Amino acid sequence: MKKTKYRGYFSEEIIHKSPCAGITAPMVRYTGDKDCDDLTFDWTCVAQPVTIEDVPSCADRDQFIFFAGTDLEDFTKFGAKVHVFLGPEKIEKVITEPTLVYIPKGVTYGPVDFAEVGAPIAWMNFYVAPQFSKGWKGGDFDDYIVKPNFMSEIFHSQTIVMGNPLSEQKWPKQQMITMGDAIGPEGAEF
Repeated sequence: MKKTKYRGYFSEEIIHKSPCAGITAPMVRYTGDKDCDDLTFDWTCVAQPVTIEDVPSCADRDQFIFFAGTDLEDFTKFGAKVHVFLGPEKIEKVITEPTLVYIPKGVTYGPVDFAEVGAPIAWMNFYVAPQFSKGWKGGDFDDYIVKPNFMSEIFHSQTIVMGNPLSEQKWPKQQMITMGDAIGPEGAEF
């Protein structure tokens, strides 16, 4: 891309091979060590059973993991069963629908086991800046797992020239909505 005033706002080198041998789809990766100190973002499709993060990891930043369907007509169609293990006790949570998991800095997680995959699902992984975390107080992990709401609309566009319809288009819009105050223990500040 040609160097311009706003050139620093664009990152082209974002398509990578997945580091996980069981994921054959390309991965979109935006990394904080290269582009932006406050964000690392991974997005890929999982199309077959696979285990990732088989060695539990612990980040010094807050982390959000999204699991969603890939049907463009209906993101709520989720054809998979994913086992996520949290904390040093490896408390197991089973995900069978679109879900957001918040992992505060300092909390171990893993493995993430895509045990059943009947239809491809999207797996998105975000690390955010440390200042967003107030730390983890321990306790039940249910406060850190949220089922997002989905809003679905059909957009309709029609071009009329001199009173006559020239073209018409309809397309679906799917939006996943998760309220910030729905994540974390009561009284947490995000």
